[in-house]
Amino acid sequence: MPRLPIVRTMINNNLINEISSHLSLSKNGVQAVLKLFSEDASIPFIARYRKEATNQINEIDLREIEDLQKSILKREDRRESVLNKLEDLKVLNPQLRQKLLSAKTLSEIEDIYQPFKSSRKTKAQKARDLGLQKLADQIKYFHKKDSNLFSNYLNKDLKTEQEVINGVIDILADEINNNVQIRAYLRETLLKHAYICSKKTKNEDLKETYKDYYDFSQKVAFIPSYRLLALERGEKQKLLKLAFTLPICPIDRFERMAGFQKNQAYSEILEKSVNEAYKKYLSPSIEREVRSIIREKSQTRAISVFSKNLRDLLLTPPIKGKVILGIDPGFRSGCKCVVVDAHGNFLNYKAIYPHTSNSLDSQKTVLSFIQKYKVNLIVIGNGTASRETETFISNLISSQSLKEISYLIASEAGASVYSASKTAIEEFPDLDVTVRGAISIARRVQDSLAESVKIPPESIGVGMYQHDMNQKDLSNELLREVQSVVNHVGVDINTASYHLLSYVSGLSKTLAKNVYNYRIEKGSINSRKELLKIKGLGPKAFELCAGFLRIPQSKNPLDNTIIHPESYNLATDILKVAGFSLKDFYTDKESIKNKLKNKSLSHFVESLNENSITIETVYNALVADSLDPRDLLKAPMLKNSITKLEDLSRGTILQGTIRNIVDFGVFIDLGVKINGLLHKSQAPKHQTLLEQFSVGQVVDVEITDMDLKRNRISLSLIK
Repeated sequence: MPRLPIVRTMINNNLINEISSHLSLSKNGVQAVLKLFSEDASIPFIARYRKEATNQINEIDLREIEDLQKSILKREDRRESVLNKLEDLKVLNPQLRQKLLSAKTLSEIEDIYQPFKSSRKTKAQKARDLGLQKLADQIKYFHKKDSNLFSNYLNKDLKTEQEVINGVIDILADEINNNVQIRAYLRETLLKHAYICSKKTKNEDLKETYKDYYDFSQKVAFIPSYRLLALERGEKQKLLKLAFTLPICPIDRFERMAGFQKNQAYSEILEKSVNEAYKKYLSPSIEREVRSIIREKSQTRAISVFSKNLRDLLLTPPIKGKVILGIDPGFRSGCKCVVVDAHGNFLNYKAIYPHTSNSLDSQKTVLSFIQKYKVNLIVIGNGTASRETETFISNLISSQSLKEISYLIASEAGASVYSASKTAIEEFPDLDVTVRGAISIARRVQDSLAESVKIPPESIGVGMYQHDMNQKDLSNELLREVQSVVNHVGVDINTASYHLLSYVSGLSKTLAKNVYNYRIEKGSINSRKELLKIKGLGPKAFELCAGFLRIPQSKNPLDNTIIHPESYNLATDILKVAGFSLKDFYTDKESIKNKLKNKSLSHFVESLNENSITIETVYNALVADSLDPRDLLKAPMLKNSITKLEDLSRGTILQGTIRNIVDFGVFIDLGVKINGLLHKSQAPKHQTLLEQFSVGQVVDVEITDMDLKRNRISLSLIK
């Protein structure tokens, strides 16, 4: 399983206490998790097989522990770096050291370090070099003007009193800019009270994509993540101009925090210093910080939404036992048709041109494939010419009375990425990239998980603004989600591709390749014990991976369950307490499952000298109705007739398939070229959209509005 780039250091009490307090988790549980992390245990392994040690900390909390540990270590690395730099500069006195050691956030550390950052000589430093620091310190406290005050500082470098005054202003402005309390106050004020405003630029927005933001403002504290990302994309495309506005002026507060008073003799110089500091230094600097803070928060939310959608897509129930005709649609270059058998093996390929005068020949080709290979299902990619190809297939099914044939429109996101990848070349070295893409479209319906792991997660197309996010953070989070799903579902070791194996807990890419090559060489792997014969797969890797690898043909029936080999003796004891043997479970599994279900869990806990958490885990695995959790979900919607855009109008009621979920709404495939939007205002309010809906779910909706110029169809939910 690929390692996430997270530094894990020695466990210490401060780290444990901070994580435990922040996440409201037991210290013992956090300590156990951090210890397991330090031993390279994966999150799926800890969540499933180390519940007893961690006090049953779940996978979501395990992720939060990992993320918070990363954040804390990043902060501590920065603290250490700043201390070392200040030591090198010979400015680290005991008071400054204590301030840095007491700082609780990265922002506090940066604010303390702010005065020492610049490597170039500033205007304030030049003024200090000219001997004006003493005057700048004194001028704050004069209650009566001194006619000779500034002339006393005139010399060859300071020829006029105004130059002296300007130097003093530069020093005072610099001090205000570097004031930790003032910076913290402005940062907090902007986050709580500022508005982010957008105006249209002179550049033409041809598709009116940002029409809603031509003259827009919203309080920073309340702006949704999707809206901020949309505004920033508009700014990046030079179609929008963004700015912060504050309903309150912070100048007076800055003066008080700096210790300036209105009745001081040189108050006009002090006021000018504050204005100079605010406009030239504080405002641009802190606004950049705040933009960064809210951007990071919005990106984190968007990545979370993307991750949830990806999980739903990967958990799409496989359509099993069907021979599939996959079509990658196109106009000028034709439609690429491939046939794959019920196991995903490639059988045949031909290009057809149904959108030209050759449509009759195209019909003959499709019919010959259907008849020769006994095709059950036709899968059409949702790219260019998708709807026209759907019309062609729908008419063919109707005119030829192919009642046994259904079709569906599948996302082809990432198919082109896969088709040109090293993975695709290894699988189909003799086929053209266009053929490989069509195979990917066909096979992702048979097993979305097995096919999708071959595509970079960010290319799968179930998020928004993914190209505007931090690509490293996005990639890491999606990688973690893929790992989670692969281990949640489990892997048949004798049918899995090398790529699927590489996501299994405990298997690096090298080990996954070794497992795959061993299986190819031997023909099959017949028990979990046999894994230990594979090159490089030692006891530790075996511990981490064995429970997630299934071997249906093994003589030991437990090898085809999620029960870990370390608990095989306990599983045998549970069967024994119920009056059965392992052999009975092998020969009459379903009957024994039903009998086990009739016995209470407490019966086994009382009879066996073992932790109740572990007994429950093994017992639940023995009585599970399905090995594959995807089997319990609703299958994708199949079609045999077409919906046309001209058939739709306000009030039309129809079924659709959810393709994407974001914070402001749900995008639903209605079978036409435009996905409809179920806005969040049209959904029940008791749960979030991500809690109510999932990618691939079939829903009944009503069209409430159509704006074809902007490619928008608005929907409401039929309850």
